[in-house]
Amino acid sequence: MYQQSQQQITQQQIILLQQQQAQEIVLLQQQHAQQQAQEIALLQQQHAQQLASLQQQLNQAEELVPNQQQEH
Repeated sequence: MYQQSQQQITQQQIILLQQQQAQEIVLLQQQHAQQQAQEIALLQQQHAQQLASLQQQLNQAEELVPNQQQEH
Protein backbone atom coordinates (compact mmCIF):
# COMPACT_ATOMS: atom_id res chain seq x y z
CA MET A 1 0.00 0.00 0.00
CA TYR A 2 2.67 2.44 1.06
CA GLN A 3 4.67 1.86 -2.11
CA GLN A 4 1.58 2.25 -4.28
CA SER A 5 0.61 5.58 -2.74
CA GLN A 6 4.19 6.81 -3.16
CA GLN A 7 4.11 5.88 -6.83
CA GLN A 8 0.81 7.75 -7.22
CA ILE A 9 2.32 10.84 -5.61
CA THR A 10 5.31 10.68 -7.94
CA GLN A 11 3.04 10.37 -10.97
CA GLN A 12 0.97 13.34 -9.79
CA GLN A 13 4.14 15.39 -9.31
CA ILE A 14 5.30 14.49 -12.81
CA ILE A 15 1.92 15.51 -14.26
CA LEU A 16 2.06 18.78 -12.32
CA LEU A 17 5.57 19.52 -13.57
CA GLN A 18 4.53 18.77 -17.13
CA GLN A 19 1.57 21.15 -16.81
CA GLN A 20 3.84 23.86 -15.38
CA GLN A 21 6.31 23.39 -18.22
CA ALA A 22 3.53 23.59 -20.78
CA GLN A 23 2.27 26.84 -19.23
CA GLU A 24 5.79 28.31 -19.20
CA ILE A 25 6.27 27.39 -22.86
CA VAL A 26 2.97 29.05 -23.81
CA LEU A 27 3.94 32.16 -21.82
CA LEU A 28 7.35 32.34 -23.49
CA GLN A 29 5.77 31.94 -26.92
CA GLN A 30 3.33 34.77 -26.16
CA GLN A 31 6.13 37.04 -24.93
CA HIS A 32 8.20 36.22 -27.99
CA ALA A 33 5.28 36.94 -30.32
CA GLN A 34 4.66 40.28 -28.58
CA GLN A 35 8.34 41.23 -28.84
CA GLN A 36 8.41 40.38 -32.53
CA ALA A 37 5.23 42.36 -33.15
CA GLN A 38 6.70 45.38 -31.35
CA GLU A 39 9.96 45.13 -33.29
CA ILE A 40 8.07 44.87 -36.59
CA ALA A 41 5.90 47.88 -35.70
CA LEU A 42 9.01 49.88 -34.79
CA LEU A 43 10.72 48.97 -38.06
CA GLN A 44 7.60 49.90 -40.02
CA GLN A 45 7.49 53.30 -38.28
CA GLN A 46 11.17 53.90 -39.01
CA HIS A 47 10.70 52.94 -42.66
CA ALA A 48 7.67 55.21 -42.96
CA GLN A 49 9.66 58.11 -41.47
CA GLN A 50 12.60 57.46 -43.80
CA LEU A 51 10.27 57.32 -46.79
CA ALA A 52 8.57 60.57 -45.76
CA SER A 53 11.97 62.22 -45.33
CA LEU A 54 13.13 61.00 -48.75
CA GLN A 55 9.89 62.20 -50.32
CA GLN A 56 10.44 65.65 -48.81
CA GLN A 57 13.99 65.76 -50.14
CA LEU A 58 12.71 64.75 -53.59
CA ASN A 59 10.04 67.43 -53.51
CA GLN A 60 12.59 70.06 -52.48
CA ALA A 61 14.98 68.94 -55.21
CA GLU A 62 12.20 69.09 -57.81
CA GLU A 63 11.32 72.61 -56.64
CA LEU A 64 14.95 73.70 -56.98
CA VAL A 65 15.52 72.24 -60.45
CA PRO A 66 12.89 74.26 -62.38
CA ASN A 67 13.95 77.45 -60.55
CA GLN A 68 17.56 76.97 -61.62
CA GLN A 69 16.49 76.31 -65.19
CA GLN A 70 14.35 79.46 -65.21
CA GLU A 71 17.23 81.57 -63.91
CA HIS A 72 19.62 80.56 -66.69
